[in-house]
Amino acid sequence: VNFLDESMISGMKKHVRYLMSVSPLNGEFNPGQSDSSHVHVFKNDSIEIIQWDNVYLTNRTEIGSYTFQVQFWSNDDIIFAYKSVPSLDAQKTVGFIVGISAAY
Repeated sequence: VNFLDESMISGMKKHVRYLMSVSPLNGEFNPGQSDSSHVHVFKNDSIEIIQWDNVYLTNRTEIGSYTFQVQFWSNDDIIFAYKSVPSLDAQKTVGFIVGISAAY
């Protein structure tokens, strides 16, 4: 899963989380494709972080690995952070969706 719907976002206020889906980097990632790929979740009273660490696109390991996260703050701020994104030239044929949208 590379997008999050309201059922996955426990740190946001109830009235906000039912209004949106969140996609920090929606592509065909497969964390099970490599032993070095992981999805981490950290949560406390002020923040919930979900991080995709060294994940690869399904059957596209030649492009390289991606490391990115989404942060949900208790004040309803949402931050996308990107540590490792391979060359944009390699991604021309991949296509990604990034952003926040109303969930229907």
